[in-house]
Amino acid sequence: MRRSRVLSLILFSLTLAPLAIWVYVLVAYGPSMDIAPTEESPEQVLQEPFIRGVMLASLLTIGLMAIYLVHLYSRSRMTSGQRALWLFLIVFVNIVAMPFYWWLHVWPRQNDGAA
Repeated sequence: MRRSRVLSLILFSLTLAPLAIWVYVLVAYGPSMDIAPTEESPEQVLQEPFIRGVMLASLLTIGLMAIYLVHLYSRSRMTSGQRALWLFLIVFVNIVAMPFYWWLHVWPRQNDGAA
């Protein structure tokens, strides 16, 4: 199957997005987080940029996990042991493992015949 380099790069940028969101949220809002409980309503809490960033990163990570797991079991030529290892890594170490999986198994190589 031929994969487009443009689509692969789009997937890679989406793969790096949750990591970038987490870094931004923790750097921007981490030092100013108040540990003491407040009397805010649930609607006010959901409006906070910290919560929106965490929710966006989580939803994007779940979607990317689905994409990579479908790729792992439908398009890759791996042994069952390698698939089991990548399954474990994608599920439990997802935002760290997915860029490596992309580099090793999604990015079209010169000898793949991809344009």
